[in-house]
Amino acid sequence: MEYQETAAGSAELLRQVVQRIAKHGGTYAPTTYAVWYEYLSGVNPQLLAALDARLRSAEPLAQAEIDQLYAQHIHTREVGTLEAFQAGVAELLRRLSE
Repeated sequence: MEYQETAAGSAELLRQVVQRIAKHGGTYAPTTYAVWYEYLSGVNPQLLAALDARLRSAEPLAQAEIDQLYAQHIHTREVGTLEAFQAGVAELLRRLSE
């Protein structure tokens, strides 16, 4: 994923992310940051829908839930991108060897 925010925009998102973590719980780990960053920036519609649905509950958001959101909506996308890249490189090497 390529993020489009300017330095000022990403700084504002940083401020908002820290506030969300403080309000809803979780650790200040990169995975937690990624969940809130993608949620607040709106770049991940599936994560947005899932987290919006979860936030309707008055229960605090557990770190395990944040980790699950990361695994389902961010990590799997990154793995898919890496696999596609690897397949592209393999195809390029195959063509070069012909």
